[in-house]
Amino acid sequence: MEAVMTDGGAEEGGLPAVAARWGISRSEAEARAGDYAWLLEELSGRIQHLLCGNMDKLMRTLYVLDIPEERYQAAMGAATLAEKARRLAEAVLERETEKIAARERYARGGASLADHRHSRSEAPG
Repeated sequence: MEAVMTDGGAEEGGLPAVAARWGISRSEAEARAGDYAWLLEELSGRIQHLLCGNMDKLMRTLYVLDIPEERYQAAMGAATLAEKARRLAEAVLERETEKIAARERYARGGASLADHRHSRSEAPG
């Protein structure tokens, strides 16, 4: 369960790649394609594990993913450890999904860097 943010990531393979990066079986994620709730639950478990035993690694990971400080603070304000983990998992999946969508747009030549900056500034969070 220690695998978090390995090399590679969401840029190839969508959410199954995100799952693999977090130490979640990529083959299981591919078999459950589109099962966002399952991935959220699995990711919540990984994050809860880090909250209990490796906060430094979790903080580095959230920094690399560019999770906004406000989202982190809101998650940490939750009443239970499980809820904190779930809120952080939601933030991670939302950010990873944004990154996947941006890469797909750029691959098609349908967006510019200015478009991406504009959409991030309007994103709730």
